[in-house]
Amino acid sequence: MTAVFLIVVALLAQATAPPRDSPHPAAGSSPSLSGTIKDDLGAPIAAALVVATGGPPLPGARTAITSDAGRYVVRDLGPGLYTIGVAKMGYPQVNYGQARPGGPGRTFELKAGESLDLPLTVPRGAVISGTVVDDRGEPVAARPWVTAEQGAASKSRRSVGSVAVNTHGAFRAYGLPAGTYRVSTAPAGEGRTDEPPPGLTVTVAAGEERSGIVVRVEPPRPRTYVTVAVTTATGEQPRSFQLVVRRPGELRPLSSSNRPNPDGTRTLTDVPAGTYWIIAHAGSAWGSSEVVVDGEHPVAASIALAPGVTVRGRVTFDSAAAHPRFLSMMLSPADAASVIDGSNTVLGRVAADGTFALEGVPPGHYTISTALDPREGWTLASAVWRGSDVADVPLSVAYENLEEVAATLTTRQTTLSGTVTGAAGEPIGGSDVVLFPLDERMRIHNTRRVASSRTTVAGEYEIRGLPPGAYGIAVVDDVDPEALRDPAVLAQLTPVSTVTVGADNTRHDIALKR
Repeated sequence: MTAVFLIVVALLAQATAPPRDSPHPAAGSSPSLSGTIKDDLGAPIAAALVVATGGPPLPGARTAITSDAGRYVVRDLGPGLYTIGVAKMGYPQVNYGQARPGGPGRTFELKAGESLDLPLTVPRGAVISGTVVDDRGEPVAARPWVTAEQGAASKSRRSVGSVAVNTHGAFRAYGLPAGTYRVSTAPAGEGRTDEPPPGLTVTVAAGEERSGIVVRVEPPRPRTYVTVAVTTATGEQPRSFQLVVRRPGELRPLSSSNRPNPDGTRTLTDVPAGTYWIIAHAGSAWGSSEVVVDGEHPVAASIALAPGVTVRGRVTFDSAAAHPRFLSMMLSPADAASVIDGSNTVLGRVAADGTFALEGVPPGHYTISTALDPREGWTLASAVWRGSDVADVPLSVAYENLEEVAATLTTRQTTLSGTVTGAAGEPIGGSDVVLFPLDERMRIHNTRRVASSRTTVAGEYEIRGLPPGAYGIAVVDDVDPEALRDPAVLAQLTPVSTVTVGADNTRHDIALKR
């Protein structure tokens, strides 16, 4: 999206671009940014668009077009914080200070009366070209998709997009950053996924062209249908029930359509071959069944519902501030073995006397949290059951009711701040400070004890709202916030420091050895 924006701005900026023969700021002129844009071989890049964003008035933007010598000047700037990006057709977009191709750049400060010289290197774009063929080897005009592999730590992939193909099945993806790509005729999902998209893996260096790539159209996966019969504990069919389909080990429900039958069963239609977990929910009763679909033969599944249990407790408030007008307690799954997910969370309103009851809870591991308006200033401080804070350490629910959960809400907010400096004491700007719990029991799915903050030009960071406790600190070049929800990713973080966050304000400076 940003690259497209910069190219559009380039068309608008042509009329106001600085003259090609005036690449340097004039003496006595207002503060400016200038520099030379070169490729990875040191050759100047002409006619590239440079966009400086920031400064007064926000979110102001100034543009320039590089001269034949690759020089640019962005004039008439005021003091403030800026970022710079460079774009040119056939080259990957580059942001000043980025840690990875396509990643966010680093912010820098332009002071009053100051002119900075910021050279940038824009690597030559790589090219992947080839032909799309069918299962008989004949060329077909199916548009291939190019997906960038984002790295093992985050297990995420980023779709570059589809590529035009001619009537002979030929395609050419150009302007790619150096890296590893997967070329397929099926688009890959955005974000984290455990299964790589089908297709061919290709690694390219800057300026390299990989030609002759043959991509085969993936044959449609065989599909069939699954008929589900649901019964209550007394052997009767519920009048209505909800079906949720998930893959084992995943919390995200799959999109599926189900058709009611005259005999009270439901049929899940157009189901591809694979293994699935089907969850049934009727009122306060739950049940599940795992099915294997071969894509050829219809499958019948039976699910017997069992009543869920009740989790009861009381909420107290640690200050005399006005209590929240609308307050509910809720259970969130701590792992993928839970039948509860984002589509069927258990909620319970808090009564006027502070008591609450979460009814119809199926077996599983959960954490307790609140559903309230954050603008009212209240957050959950703790939810203690039998000496354990089940807002952080999973609560195990089996087949018996759980009583006397003591939840406390607070208006106090923690603040952790400090600076990050390098080995020579220089400030480290544009890096991400990640806090994560030292207690491994708290490194669960979607834990509330993980947060990150990007450092400023002066190396400063600030994180608000974490519960008090002991944390590890990691400093990384570019964090994927979505990946921090994954306990496996948290386990790979290496702390450069540790800190105990207090109830109010905590100061902690980080000195890196690199």
